[in-house]
Amino acid sequence: MAKFNTDANLEHLHKISQDGDNDDPQSGDFGLGYDCPVVEGFYDYAAAVGGATLTATQCLLDKRGEVTINWSGGWHHAKKEDRGRTRGNVDETQDWVKVRRPLDPMAGDPMCSFSMTPVRVAQCLRHVLDWHLPTLPLGGGGYNLVNTTRCWTYLTVSILGRTLAPEIPDHEVGLHSTAPNTHTPCGPSSLSHSL
Repeated sequence: MAKFNTDANLEHLHKISQDGDNDDPQSGDFGLGYDCPVVEGFYDYAAAVGGATLTATQCLLDKRGEVTINWSGGWHHAKKEDRGRTRGNVDETQDWVKVRRPLDPMAGDPMCSFSMTPVRVAQCLRHVLDWHLPTLPLGGGGYNLVNTTRCWTYLTVSILGRTLAPEIPDHEVGLHSTAPNTHTPCGPSSLSHSL
């Protein structure tokens, strides 16, 4: 983790992750707090997410797959520099592509800057996949957790070339108790936005 983080960032993560201290006044300097709350064990979680992204990258470099996914691996809070800015990006090298797609522009999200649907996000990803380069889609933001989960599910199914029934079946996890509806994908917002 030291290769991708400053010493100060790692020390702070260690300190606050011991007891899940979400009130440390320095946390904002490291992109933590507000929409990236700290919980007990946060350091280990960050290490696991970062390790998963590195493993996914290594799989691409070793040609063990054409697409590897880590939906937890693209949070802008995790960047060594430029913390606190949300934007999608595509980094293309000669050999492979990394796509970081925050879902703040999704319909139903409080940020809702573009009222995008999972279908439209999948179309954007499909254009990248049409380059036929090894690709690593990473997740990111999204303040409406139910719609973010729906979108990641839809994107995963799209990458696999499959389809899903629009009705989410009953299960024990309890999604139905928090979801406004139990259908995927979510529809566009009727809100108008001015730029």
